[in-house]
Amino acid sequence: MTSKKILLTGTALFIIFFCILSKSFAFQNGEKLVFDIRYGFINAGQATLKVEEIEFRTGKPAYQITSTARTNSFFDRIFRVRDEIESIMDRENYVSYRFTKRLHEGRYRQYRVHYYYPEQNFSLYMRYSFNRREFDEERIEIPSETQDILSAFYWLRRQEFTVGDTISINVTADGSNYNALVLVHRAETINTIFGDKECLVIEPL
Repeated sequence: MTSKKILLTGTALFIIFFCILSKSFAFQNGEKLVFDIRYGFINAGQATLKVEEIEFRTGKPAYQITSTARTNSFFDRIFRVRDEIESIMDRENYVSYRFTKRLHEGRYRQYRVHYYYPEQNFSLYMRYSFNRREFDEERIEIPSETQDILSAFYWLRRQEFTVGDTISINVTADGSNYNALVLVHRAETINTIFGDKECLVIEPL
């Protein structure tokens, strides 16, 4: 288990440390990352990222990647957050099959689902209307190797890159296709529970 501290703001900038590992050990079944969420100097809550191996769509091997964020009882009185985002990613080809967002932040709520069909190059995008209590559905064309927001993070962990590289990732989320860029800034050695590890500092744009 790894714990880091991040700053919770309206528009957050995330700088990520990637330990330099082989592709076969980029991540594994049962991995769970735990993050402290802070608003300034206040401990606001906790976020998690976890990976589990599952079978999806008639027995296809897949990873279920789940991200949760929730504020603690103290910060609930200021701004209550209960978010859950899930990605289903193919375990062999590392492409996304389904992406689900359930957000509850203060009075704001969002429920959206993407079903991906990479072999046919399309996605069914479903957005729930809380007023009408039903989904609006839209079919959109997608690149053959598109990722969702969560699967892109784990796909990136399997790539090889060096300082100065810019990596482009096809992402389909919230009804849109776009190229997400990741900058590889520098190398650093950080102390972990496994000892000192050489890492790369990257920034997703």
